[in-house]
Amino acid sequence: MDDSGIYDCPGYYWLSDQGNPSLSELKMAYFKVAIIGRPNVGKSTLFNRIVGKRVSIIEESKGVTRDKLYKKAEWLGKEFIVIDTGGIIEGKNVDMIYRKVREQSLKAIEESDFIIFLTDVTEGVHPLDEEIANLLRKKNKNYLLAVNKVDNSRREMELGEFTRLGGEDVIGISALHGRFVDLVLDRICEYIGSRTPLSQEELPKIAIVGRPNVGKSSFVNAILGEERVVVDHRPGTTRDAVDTQVKIDSHKCILIDTAGIRKKSKIKSPVDYFSSVRTQSAIDESHVVLFMIDGWEGIRHDDLYYIYRIWEKGKGMVLVINKRDLIQRPIPEYEKLIIQRLPLARYLPVVYTSAVKGYNITQTLLAGLEVYKNLHFRIKTSELNRFLQMLPEEKFPRKGRRILKIYYGTQTGVNPPQFVFVSNYPQLVTKNFSSFIERSLRSRFGFSGVPLRLRFKSREGEGRKK
Repeated sequence: MDDSGIYDCPGYYWLSDQGNPSLSELKMAYFKVAIIGRPNVGKSTLFNRIVGKRVSIIEESKGVTRDKLYKKAEWLGKEFIVIDTGGIIEGKNVDMIYRKVREQSLKAIEESDFIIFLTDVTEGVHPLDEEIANLLRKKNKNYLLAVNKVDNSRREMELGEFTRLGGEDVIGISALHGRFVDLVLDRICEYIGSRTPLSQEELPKIAIVGRPNVGKSSFVNAILGEERVVVDHRPGTTRDAVDTQVKIDSHKCILIDTAGIRKKSKIKSPVDYFSSVRTQSAIDESHVVLFMIDGWEGIRHDDLYYIYRIWEKGKGMVLVINKRDLIQRPIPEYEKLIIQRLPLARYLPVVYTSAVKGYNITQTLLAGLEVYKNLHFRIKTSELNRFLQMLPEEKFPRKGRRILKIYYGTQTGVNPPQFVFVSNYPQLVTKNFSSFIERSLRSRFGFSGVPLRLRFKSREGEGRKK
């Protein structure tokens, strides 16, 4: 049997044009992922690993041809179709069978939504790999580069040369042993979640949150009066959150005005209760929170409580200091007091405004949009691993003869950014070390205004979250 699995492979289901009227519906309704590559790089092994071991098989279907294989699969609650293909071979002297296989592989590329481009680390970058990469670029296809047969950390050091093949990311895997296949599936699911066409519901949602009487309504009124801001009202109910579609310069977003946040102990009436519930819902629905502080009063205990709760929810945040004109201290001195009171402010953009005087209104909205971009910022795996190699060894924790070593890191998600680091002894990871990694990531890549999720795991898959 060749790598395409076209011939006698137990567990595979041939697709036929006859007797399955639901196939076209199945193919249209689900996100499709094609495994593409030259022959003998392990495509069928990866296909079997995904649909037979790592992912629940929901349905087996027969359909179109004899040399493309489809199976429906699920990972992290996302359903998708996996397409196994034959190897792509170029050249004029290729026999008819391989030409047919190549034609079906090209059709799989055309019909797929996302592609796993599989290569072989033991052979390095093959000329056929470069031809396939060029083909995918010409067709403007989103693809992840998976380098197969990376069975150990020594092989991981050879991934660098494959970055020239491009792709959304580069991940070293072992399809045979299942090593890091879960990271490939995480990446697929993240792409599925990000592919919805942009509509009003998918515009950045920015909620204005703060205690009563800190100036939220004045801020919204100031926005309505800005010449650079075009507003389309979407009114809510009394004391409800109000959604407004806003366009500032060429940028669009949904602005959500909320009632003042209150602790449960301070809710005195049913109306206040309803208002509080809707504010919490608005926070949950938003991407970014403009948390407004009364500059005259400073940061109070209630502010701290809600700021950290919002941060733990994974929301982006801008700290908005309103009533700038009433602050008596010099701003540098005032900022030191903020950081003493709220150490998290080191990671937040801080904007000083005066809603009454219309000061820094558009700058505040633009800061929120910038944080939204940071929520969706992605570091390529190759760049992330170069960053890890530059970290000073003396910062890594040790216990006796055991010294923590990070073999490999990859970003597995966005909104908020999520990272997985594969190490020899994840149990050695301390809170201080996790904080060091986070600070280093922020220093190198930014991530202003967004929380980061770090996870340390062993090669066997058991790890701990930080």
